[in-house]
Formats: sequence, C-alpha cells, structure tokens
Amino acid sequence: MAQRHIIDYYLQVQNDYLLMLNTYKEVQEAVKSGYLEQSRIDEVYKDISLIKDNYERLAYIIFLLNQPNKEIKHKRYIRQNKQYLDALESSSPTSIYKENTQCLAKIKDFIKDYKNIKQEKEI
Repeated sequence: MAQRHIIDYYLQVQNDYLLMLNTYKEVQEAVKSGYLEQSRIDEVYKDISLIKDNYERLAYIIFLLNQPNKEIKHKRYIRQNKQYLDALESSSPTSIYKENTQCLAKIKDFIKDYKNIKQEKEI
C-alpha cells in the first residue's frame, strides 16, 4: 500500500466526517424535540462518535506520515501543528494505547466471568 492510497482513504473518511458535521445540527434538533426513543438517540451518538474517532485517528496517521525525518525540522513541525495536535489528543498513541488496555481488561473480565458461570453450572 502506497502513501497515496492512505491519503485517498483519509480523504474519503474526511468527507464522511464533514458530512456528519453538516448533519449534526439536525441531529441536535431531533434530540431536543423529544420525539425519538432514548435507545435510538444513543445509537446515533455512538455512530457519530465512531465517525469522529476514525477521522481523528487517520488524521494523526497523516500527521505522522508528513513528519520530517530530521530532528531540527521535526521540532518545528510539531510546534507549527500544535493546535492541530491538541484537537487530535484523543487519537495520540498514548490515548490509543490506554483505550486498548482498557478494552483488553474488559474482555479479560468478561472471559473470567464466563468461566466462573460455566464452572458454577457444572457443579
């Protein structure tokens, strides 16, 4: 996969993100109207969150791809893009690592609970 393929994919995801931002105001109006069920509202907000997270992560990858190799240029690049990086803070490597760690802990707890229930039923 070439860098241009990644950029093409990023542009597609960015387009979806911009479409989501355009319709977000309508979503807020629908929520305020009170005509929708809470489960449906939660589902829409979950979808919005997924689109936002996907866009932010790909934007951070594009940031890393464009990062210069020389140390002197690297510091200037980060300084120039500080505001952009602050907006993408939830997609930084440390936050993604924390999120993955939390998800893995939940999965391990689920398996542990399953094994305990299975063991109780066998007795």
